[in-house]
Amino acid sequence: MRTLYASLKVAADRQAACRCIKTLTGRFANIIKLNVIKTLPNKCGISLPYTISPSINCDNLFLLERNRDVSVIS
Repeated sequence: MRTLYASLKVAADRQAACRCIKTLTGRFANIIKLNVIKTLPNKCGISLPYTISPSINCDNLFLLERNRDVSVIS
């Protein structure tokens, strides 16, 4: 998980990872308690700038970062 997170260099990649985590959280919410899922990043040695939740808005989460990435590229 740490290697994957480190490879996400631009906001669009981080948003895609957020969407994936959100989807998986929703799918496994009946199997694994959300409180357990929320502790995974910390146990893997990473700090996410958001709390894992099936209701997180990944589109707005990295909006400022995404705008910065675009201005750096252009």
